Amino acid sequence: IVYLVMSVPVRHNSRKYSLELLSDVTRSMFVSSGWKNDNTDVLRIIEDFNDAAVRDSLTGLYNKNYIIDQMLNYFSREDKSEKLAAVILNVDDFKKFNLKYGSDLGDVVIERLANIIKRHVDADDHKVWAGRLGGSSFAVFFLGKTAEYVDEVSRRIREQTAELSFRESDDAPAAYVSVGSTEVADSDTLESFVDRLEKSLYAEMIRRKLEQRRKQQ
Repeated sequence: IVYLVMSVPVRHNSRKYSLELLSDVTRSMFVSSGWKNDNTDVLRIIEDFNDAAVRDSLTGLYNKNYIIDQMLNYFSREDKSEKLAAVILNVDDFKKFNLKYGSDLGDVVIERLANIIKRHVDADDHKVWAGRLGGSSFAVFFLGKTAEYVDEVSRRIREQTAELSFRESDDAPAAYVSVGSTEVADSDTLESFVDRLEKSLYAEMIRRKLEQRRKQQ
């Protein structure tokens, strides 16, 4: 038996309530909407809810919870013959950028960075997945891909995210993105893998900032 539960907000005597409606859709697997005069496939509703639960609302990439679940699943395997590699990205000094230019432009930075990542990730390839870890941090994970493949995708992302500009003028705001990467070693735990991934990002951020200072001198 399949039931569809719908929650409708109602107000009574100045108080708010949630009215839950239960509908048996076992036979038809459709729910009818009288006010819209249409039929909606329940399986599609469930699929949409499931997809929304693992997606970041701003970018459409996988969210942090999904990424954590995938990594936990990988490190719980006995057979790790398919190596896991990752590329991690972060917008440098993103909090300062938001304070200076506003969160609306900050969201534009996040969306542009996400779109660059999407261009280099095949949505139909279930062995490559990209997600937003939170704030201005993103990661792309590769399962069982060659080192050459990972390096090429990483190189393309680095090139296109080296500097994100928004206006054609000398004082145009620019966001700079640091990119780190690593691959699972045989002795790795989840903690050691994540630690090395974060250190690779930090090292890249320091290298880029030193390079910027040399150019300004």
